[in-house]
Amino acid sequence: MGRKSGHYPHLWKSGPDPRKHDMYLKWTQQKNQAQFRNEPWQLSFEDYVQMWDSCWEERGRSRDSFCMMRVDLDLPWDTKNTVVVPRRTQLEHQKRTIAQRKASA
Repeated sequence: MGRKSGHYPHLWKSGPDPRKHDMYLKWTQQKNQAQFRNEPWQLSFEDYVQMWDSCWEERGRSRDSFCMMRVDLDLPWDTKNTVVVPRRTQLEHQKRTIAQRKASA
C-alpha cells in the first residue's frame, strides 16, 4: 500500500479543522515575527483564536481589512494590550505613535 500525497489533518496540532489550522499557522508566524523583533509575546493559541474568531475571514492588508495591533508598543503582545481592529485604525495609531516619539526625542 503506497503513501498518499497531500494534507494530513489528523496529524495537525490544531485538529482537523482547516480554518483552525490556518489560524495556528498565522499564530506561529506572528509569534516568530515578534520574537525576531524582540517583542514579548504572551498570547496563547487559544487567546489568538478567541480574538480573531468573529473576523478571521476579513483580515488582510487593505485599509478596510482587519489586523492585530498592540495598544502600547512598549508592552507585550498579550490579551490586555492587543486588539483586532480595522487596518485603517492601526495605521492611524502607528502614525500618531511615530509622531509622538519623534516629538519627544
